[in-house]
Amino acid sequence: METAPKRAHDPDVELRIVQGFLDRGAGFAAFLALPDTAAEDPTVIQQFERSYAQAWEDIDHLIEDSLDALGWSREVTELKKAQGIPDNYLIWNRDALIAHLHDVYSLVQLDGWTHAFHK
Repeated sequence: METAPKRAHDPDVELRIVQGFLDRGAGFAAFLALPDTAAEDPTVIQQFERSYAQAWEDIDHLIEDSLDALGWSREVTELKKAQGIPDNYLIWNRDALIAHLHDVYSLVQLDGWTHAFHK
């Protein structure tokens, strides 16, 4: 995961970047840290808006939200209830879920937060 925004030297680009920080906050700074983000591109703010998913304070919260969005948490809960499976018998493979998230999102750690961008 990348952690530091790129630096521009063109005043127009710098103004656009500053405006992006002011209007969109840390998510925009994280977007600039992605290796394929071109800060000098005049559409960089629109690219950010199309790709930014959200920020999570903890990667485990991102995992939980993703499991809920996919309906997997509900399905597993129903399966355990229907089959009488104790809660601690089935656990999620955290490493596999994180690998899946990396397939779906570009993730950037910035100031303790995980920012996700749709690929």
